[in-house]
Amino acid sequence: MDAIQRLNDLIKDLQIKYHAIILLLDANQTYKECFRGNRLRPYSIAWLHIQRGMDDPFIQLVQHHPNSTTLSPNRDIDWVLTYGINATNISTMAPHFPAHSDHLGITVDLDLGSYFSASYSQLCPQESRLLTSGNHKSTTKYISYITEQIAIHKTSQRMEDLIASASSRPPTLLISIKLTPSSWR
Repeated sequence: MDAIQRLNDLIKDLQIKYHAIILLLDANQTYKECFRGNRLRPYSIAWLHIQRGMDDPFIQLVQHHPNSTTLSPNRDIDWVLTYGINATNISTMAPHFPAHSDHLGITVDLDLGSYFSASYSQLCPQESRLLTSGNHKSTTKYISYITEQIAIHKTSQRMEDLIASASSRPPTLLISIKLTPSSWR
């Protein structure tokens, strides 16, 4: 309950600042588990969805949640919620695609053209590939190389400049995640 309360407060603060939000969450809670009888449970994921006025692309686009978002039947515990940006398509992927997991991948197409009020070219899907390494030295070297490239090419600053120049909408919150070999599985 405490995590949902804090998430609610964070989303509320972002909404006040006119941020667009895409919330992807392994909530370990099905839609049915958000209710006690026919009453919505406070501080459930469905409560957060309603409380913050967020959109659920599964409901908007296909009118129902998937039967499951894991390999277990009737376990739709992964959630996608948006605010201030429209999803145009959503679906679950086949088991173990593109990577081996107990969760099904979820694909979401976002209407970025309307978000940035600009035209854009259609992206060509690239063939997926799985990046894994049991070699600690190789993994550390790869992470160092990527981190160095981000610094050399000033990728973070360039993204911030791009967001700042998008005048039609306020910037979306970007969250930086530092990868370390211990965080790789």
